Amino acid sequence: MQQNQALLFGGSADRLGFFLQIFRGEFPVQQLAQHRFQVFGPRILVVEIIGVLPDIDGEQAIDALRHRGRRIGGFFHRELAVFRDQPGPARAELFLAGFPKTSSYLDVTGTGQWTPVAERNVADRTMGSAVMYAPGKILYAGGGDPPTASAEVIDLNQASPSWRSVPGMAFARRQTNATILADGSVLITGGTSGPGFNSQAGAVHVAELWNPQTESWTTMASESKNRTYHGTALLLPSGQVLSSGSGEGGGIPFANSEFSAQVFSPPYLFKSDGSPAARPTITSAPSVLSYGQSFTVQTPEAASVSRGTLIRLSSVTHAFNMSQLIYPLTFAASGSAVSATAPPNATVAPPGPYMLFLINGSGTPSVAKIIMVGP
Repeated sequence: MQQNQALLFGGSADRLGFFLQIFRGEFPVQQLAQHRFQVFGPRILVVEIIGVLPDIDGEQAIDALRHRGRRIGGFFHRELAVFRDQPGPARAELFLAGFPKTSSYLDVTGTGQWTPVAERNVADRTMGSAVMYAPGKILYAGGGDPPTASAEVIDLNQASPSWRSVPGMAFARRQTNATILADGSVLITGGTSGPGFNSQAGAVHVAELWNPQTESWTTMASESKNRTYHGTALLLPSGQVLSSGSGEGGGIPFANSEFSAQVFSPPYLFKSDGSPAARPTITSAPSVLSYGQSFTVQTPEAASVSRGTLIRLSSVTHAFNMSQLIYPLTFAASGSAVSATAPPNATVAPPGPYMLFLINGSGTPSVAKIIMVGP
């Protein structure tokens, strides 16, 4: 988008708005075990009400843009919108992965123009979750009715991108969440394997971890609560994942919603014997990074750090994280510092707050430093 412009989408016409909820209070500390969930108390504070826009599905949204100029309604159920570079005059396009079977690019200049890209291998991925696990590379897992365990990927860096099937999850699920972890792996949590919109009887508690290098899945620990429709999951600066909420909607009244939260500790935080892994530490880092800037991070463990990640802060609802994005960094060590180069432009790293992780040779990340990336 051009400077000072915004593309707005989503919302619901039959409600006053969505509640933005945050968790507050002291949470009980529990002994960590290897890749486990910790249970927290149900302390939720409603702090504001946001937004109302027409609630129409993805196909109607595409039709609205094609035939009504700049009026872009809906996208309430789109699964992914990412920028890609375009040749010629500086501009970028958005990529729509679903719900329609045919994925498309959207040129946001003028009155907008849709261009088909590729058809997914699985037509129905409704309420599945898509995530860009590396620049231009997207994983789409689960979804459908009845839900599927299948997954597929697409590489938008290719001249002619196409969807390619990869091994599926151990559990079929929809209403699930996909979260990029500090090392670039993807955690799938919650969802339901039951038919229909929001089956509680089929709730899946087992988390699954996807390795982008091997394109394989590993089952992880189980949550103690259902995380289905309206469940959320997001990466924390600690490298853990907060999984919370779920319930209301699809025949589940608000009174029966799930108000608890749990924290997942990924395997990279542990040694093979289950004891906590040694983590690199950040003693100082820039608070702001400009595009293409060379920067230095101070760390006593510089000799063990050769890579890191920038992960954009999350904004997640309805089985999709709209803000998360990862940019890999390569570090060079010198004394008690490591140096790298910031992302080159807003296409690969839109302006905003990011978590900066340092990762050591064992694959263990530091606690993140929050920094702003932008022009």
